Amino acid sequence: METVCILAEERKITIPVEFRRELGREVIISARPTCLRVYSKEEWKKSENEWEKLPNGVKKRRFLRDMCSSAMEAKVDDLGRILVPIYLQKGDKVIIAKVNNYLEIWNEENWQKRKEEKWKGK
Repeated sequence: METVCILAEERKITIPVEFRRELGREVIISARPTCLRVYSKEEWKKSENEWEKLPNGVKKRRFLRDMCSSAMEAKVDDLGRILVPIYLQKGDKVIIAKVNNYLEIWNEENWQKRKEEKWKGK
């Protein structure tokens, strides 16, 4: 499921109601190279426990370093909005995609590139 959201002047987006219920009022936001991942606090803890079960090695350390070093707590305001980091602001729209137990927030340009790559088999 994906939703297009307009980026407000104050760099906030409104999380759609159907996603808000699952997230709650406090979330963990982790930056990935092309998007943000937004977890409920409960799902973040569950994910951390699962990540610890991954085989030890360089890939695990890199993954954990990337996920955890960029993670920050955020509050969903009374209007259901969260602040979007400046590097995702390449236009006035962002895409929110539901992926298993978290949301991904993409700028529209990166989302379209990703969809095109998917259809080309990359």
